[in-house]
Amino acid sequence: MKVQLDEFPKENCTRNFPRLRRGLRPGQLCIGSVKPNKDTCQGDSGGPLQLVTNETTCTYHIVGITSLGGACAFGKSLGIYTEVAHYIDWIEENVWGTNAL
Repeated sequence: MKVQLDEFPKENCTRNFPRLRRGLRPGQLCIGSVKPNKDTCQGDSGGPLQLVTNETTCTYHIVGITSLGGACAFGKSLGIYTEVAHYIDWIEENVWGTNAL
């Protein structure tokens, strides 16, 4: 199943998740929807946040990984996603190794 979500300022997630005393860290995204029934839920952790490029609508890019949610599709629900681009060097090093071509 897929839904269309939007990115919100990190401060919005900081307000929604007060147990995160220091707010969102670098490498985290605040993603959600102001419409009900559009959110991740229990069991979705580790799932992809994908972006379709405008040039080729058949190409998807994984931009985030589902990490933490709150209300589980209850209106104006926000979630925290790990930003893939922030960790791309680590990912490539571990996937391809140091001897990659």
